[in-house]
Amino acid sequence: MKRLFLLILIISGWSSFILALPDLAVQKITIVEPGEPGAVMDLNIFIQNIGAEAVKTRLPAQIYFDNDQSGGAYPLISLYVDTRIDKAVRAVEIVSADGSKTEQYPVKEKVSYLQPALSGELLNKKLQEMEKRLELSPEEKVIALKEAEEFYSKEHSLEVEGWFITLQPEETAKLDSKVLSYTYPFEEVSSLESKTHHFYILLDPEGEMGEEKTFNNFLGKLFTVSPTILKGPLSKTSKYPALAEGEYFVTRLGCSELSGKKVCSELNEDGTWMISVNDEEQTYDLYGLLMKWLNGLFSDGKLAAAQDLGGVEVTVYVNGYKLGAI
Repeated sequence: MKRLFLLILIISGWSSFILALPDLAVQKITIVEPGEPGAVMDLNIFIQNIGAEAVKTRLPAQIYFDNDQSGGAYPLISLYVDTRIDKAVRAVEIVSADGSKTEQYPVKEKVSYLQPALSGELLNKKLQEMEKRLELSPEEKVIALKEAEEFYSKEHSLEVEGWFITLQPEETAKLDSKVLSYTYPFEEVSSLESKTHHFYILLDPEGEMGEEKTFNNFLGKLFTVSPTILKGPLSKTSKYPALAEGEYFVTRLGCSELSGKKVCSELNEDGTWMISVNDEEQTYDLYGLLMKWLNGLFSDGKLAAAQDLGGVEVTVYVNGYKLGAI
C-alpha cells in the first residue's frame, strides 16, 4: 500500500499542466560599482522567457559569490511573499519585448512540469535518493524502485507547489535590490587595494522545470569592491572623515603595514575591540562607545576622542578608525 501510495503521489494531483517545455534564460546582471565592503548591492537580474509558450515559474535559483556554492537554492519568487501571512506583498516587474513595463503579483498554486526521460547517472542518482527515503520492507522496496525506474526512464511529470508568476514569450522578470538584499563581500583583512569578485546565478539548479535548454541558465558578473583602507588626502563624505596627506581610515579588521608601521584591529570574545600600532594596543568597550555616540557626546561619527598609540594619533569612528599622519 505504501508503495502504491508513493507512485500515486508521483503521477497525480496537479492543478495545471505544462505541456510544452519551458525555456528561461538569465539575460543580464547589472551591479553598480565599485561598492563598499559590507554595503547593500545595487543589483538587477533579468530573466527572460525565450520559449514559444507562456510559462509558470517560481524562478528557482542558486545565487553565490566567487566559488562558494554553500548557500543552497530557493525560489526567487518567494522573496515577494510574506510567509507569515501566506500572501504576496510585492509585485514582480515584468518587461515586455517592446520595453513596456507591468507589475505582476505572484499566485500560489500547483504546477506540473513535463520532465524528460532520465538515463544513466541521472537515473541512478534519482533511484538512490528514493531508496534512502522509502520506508518499506526489502521486498517492497525492490518492487517500488523497479516501478520508479520504469516511470523516470520515460517522459514524466513533476508536481511543484508554491508561488508562481506567468511569463509570456519574450517577457522578462526584473529582480532588483529591493528583494535581493545581497551585500558586497565583507573583506576581513584591511587593504589599500580594490578587490574583484564574481557574482553568479544558476537558474533552476535541480532541473525541476524540465527546460528545453539549460546552457542559458547560468551567468556570472565580475565586479569591484572598493579598498577597505582609505588614504589621504580625501574630502569628507557622509560615512568617512576628511583625510589629510599621510592619514588613513581603516574600515575592517585585520593587520596592515602602513608607512612602516604595523596596524591591527580585532574583536575579542568578550565583545571588546582592540586596536594596536606597532604592538602598542588599546581596548575599547564597543557598547560603551556606541552609547556615547547615541547620546551625542561626540560629533561627526566619532565614538571616542583621539588617543596616541605607537606614536600615531588614533580616533575611533562608527565606520572604522582614523590614523593621524604616519
